[in-house]
Amino acid sequence: MNRRHAIARVRRLLQATFAVVAMCLIAVVPVAAHADDATDDGVVLGVERITPVVTKDSGFSLTVSVRNTTSRDLAAGSLDVRVAAGYVFVSRTDLQEWAEGTGGIPTPDSLLRLAVPAVAAGDQVRVTGKLGADANQLKALTSWGPRPLSIDYATDDGATMARLATFLTRSQDGLGGERTPPLNLTVAMPLATDGWQADAKAEEALETGTKQDPDTVVTLDDEQREALKAKDQLGQRFADLQTVADPDVLEAIGTPHHSGIMQPSAFDITTYARVADPSAYAAAGVDMAAWNADTARATMRDALGDESAQTDVYAWQGADSWTMDALTAARTQGYETAIATDDFALTDGATAVTQVYRVPTDAGTITVLAAQATLTTLAGGRATAPQATAEHSDAGRLARIIAQSAFYQMEQPYESRPLLMCVGESVGADQVSALMEALGQASWVNLQSLQELAAQPSMQVDETMLPALIDGSVGATATEPASLREALRSLATSRERLVRFDGSVLDDDAQEARQWAAKLVTAHDRFALAAAGPGATLATRMAQEASGFADTVYAQVKLVPSGSVNVVSETASMPVTVSNDLPFPIAVRVSSITDSMEIVTARFTDITVPAHAEAQTSIAVRVSTSGTTTAREQLVDREGEAFGASAQTTITSSLQLSDKSGVVLIALAVVLGVVGLYRQYTRKKDPDE
Repeated sequence: MNRRHAIARVRRLLQATFAVVAMCLIAVVPVAAHADDATDDGVVLGVERITPVVTKDSGFSLTVSVRNTTSRDLAAGSLDVRVAAGYVFVSRTDLQEWAEGTGGIPTPDSLLRLAVPAVAAGDQVRVTGKLGADANQLKALTSWGPRPLSIDYATDDGATMARLATFLTRSQDGLGGERTPPLNLTVAMPLATDGWQADAKAEEALETGTKQDPDTVVTLDDEQREALKAKDQLGQRFADLQTVADPDVLEAIGTPHHSGIMQPSAFDITTYARVADPSAYAAAGVDMAAWNADTARATMRDALGDESAQTDVYAWQGADSWTMDALTAARTQGYETAIATDDFALTDGATAVTQVYRVPTDAGTITVLAAQATLTTLAGGRATAPQATAEHSDAGRLARIIAQSAFYQMEQPYESRPLLMCVGESVGADQVSALMEALGQASWVNLQSLQELAAQPSMQVDETMLPALIDGSVGATATEPASLREALRSLATSRERLVRFDGSVLDDDAQEARQWAAKLVTAHDRFALAAAGPGATLATRMAQEASGFADTVYAQVKLVPSGSVNVVSETASMPVTVSNDLPFPIAVRVSSITDSMEIVTARFTDITVPAHAEAQTSIAVRVSTSGTTTAREQLVDREGEAFGASAQTTITSSLQLSDKSGVVLIALAVVLGVVGLYRQYTRKKDPDE
């Protein structure tokens, strides 16, 4: 009897299972069809605005763009916005598959049906819908958490369809039931930039000897400055936002708001370790003192005008991985805490866990605060996958962040797991503001500081985890920084030229001249430090600016061409003028060479030129025949290195005797010749001849 009942129960269970599978297959078919149609029919849907957290008072609103990328007009149609009010995501895979449009989850509960007008070829329209807080559709959300939300577009003629999969998250606000401990979350935002550029006015002031701080040769344009100020001011609006500022940015924009600072000019410590050539950085003008923790603090104090100011200092991850070499370099430079913005998880990653590590290095132990990968990817302005089309917009990524954080809390509701989310450097103030406002409404999230996160119980890295750090397999994908190496070589060349300019061009040992020359080198090194930040484009741009700066300094000394010279004797002098626009005297040489063996010049001629003046010297010319040649003059420093633009002088030689004495000499020579011939033929010869 019991066995028959058991068999019946199994049969009913199998029937129910097949029914569920069938429902899922039915749900999968339209999703796949719509996804294909979206590609084939050239319709792109985008979430431009969405209520990220639904509370008892928020209501719900949505703005969707419909873009027609085809060459034909689309007929009028509609958008169906639907949700699965009772669905609970069971895994992170489940959540990700829905975001990518491959999760076959039915969305039977209608929220909105919106009319879409006809869309002309190549054009787009925006459609907005709203629900009040008392709408029955929202009251149907009787439990909190993330829900799958589908946006289905179809033209009235049935020719075009597309689907977008995103999320709706209901907060605990206004709902009954037990509240479990919130998820502790730290949101860190770098106040840094790769938009450094040369300040032409500061360069000119330095080159002309005007009193000028050499560090000001690198600056930000008005747009960059305002964007950074707007992000800086978010610290006043959102006390829980952890702003980690580049101290050079603080100095540039003149604001005091930050939760901590990073290395100067966001110096890329991770790439520095990958290059593994400190001498290349030093030759370029970036010595160890330029980016250590003490320099970061000193720059911050200068920016604030407060010599006693204190703050936490963090080594912020660059474009490469946090390897053991990189962490050792950071610890050697005085950084006791590093922030890993890319995946640094040394665990299996089955669940979202606190990623605070204590890593032993040869310079001492360093604490690594590793960001949660999915949240940081989204907060960095990137989709979790190319197929997650809703995440190609700011609003779509925000909806996913909120849903993901809610899922993490529900995943282990009684487990304390503080997480770190890092905002991308390029993310604007408006997006960060929207994120912080949404998190402020997320009842399941408790925002914490970096200090609180660092104080959490940490994982001590042991020998089994070290190989991943040593070979660089943890974190970002390592790439050979070829563009940086090229930039370092260029910077080394331009710096060596400025050092040589001091010792081999200037002719003034006065302290003022030495100080001026030192400022030129310091200005160059400011370009070099900016070039060592993350970003190949920045490195190339700063190297070009530094090279141009050195070129401009040398260009203040130039040759004034003399044009042409006529020579009527075996020796002559060729005048050469040198102009000096510098604020101090110079002592150089003029090199001259011709392309003729019969008309030649002296190889080198020394010349001294006062400040803001011109001086002339003469180059000896020796001629052995008539003719024309070109002399090429070049400025050369006292070490024999050529610089500046060359000049050319045409030398014409006319070796002829045209005065009266010359005529007499010629006549006398003729007479003597005739007499000699006459005597030769008329003289009496000896018998022996």
